[in-house]
Amino acid sequence: MKIKFLAIFLLATYFTRSQLKIINKQFHFSGKIIGQKNGTVSLSYINNEGKQVKDSCFLQNGNFYFKGEIIEPTLAVLRGAIKSLADDDPNSVGFYLEPGNITAIVEKNHFNKIRISGSKTQKEFEMLQKKYEVIDNTNTADSA
Repeated sequence: MKIKFLAIFLLATYFTRSQLKIINKQFHFSGKIIGQKNGTVSLSYINNEGKQVKDSCFLQNGNFYFKGEIIEPTLAVLRGAIKSLADDDPNSVGFYLEPGNITAIVEKNHFNKIRISGSKTQKEFEMLQKKYEVIDNTNTADSA
């Protein structure tokens, strides 16, 4: 009986550890800032340990690259040559970061028009924003 219990326990442990290895928590975030060849860019997010991370890198011909670990999709902030600490700074944008390979293209002074690929959550968020815009425009037209 003890051997049977031990065998079941070992098999359960093996399958659990195998499943944990399958879950990829790492992200690779790369992109380009059009109109800015050098300088620095920063990325802020909550990592897989629940800690706030603020990473930065030097632009190389406008290109940047970050990597890290997160458990699930999380809101991140990308900042270039910011002009103020306000939320509406033209060189700062929030987006959804998730495990996997993500790429972005942004234009200096127009970060709010960021184009991201590789983040399913970001794509869903953008679709939701478009639906809200339609509702908002309908409400504005009705009240006029």
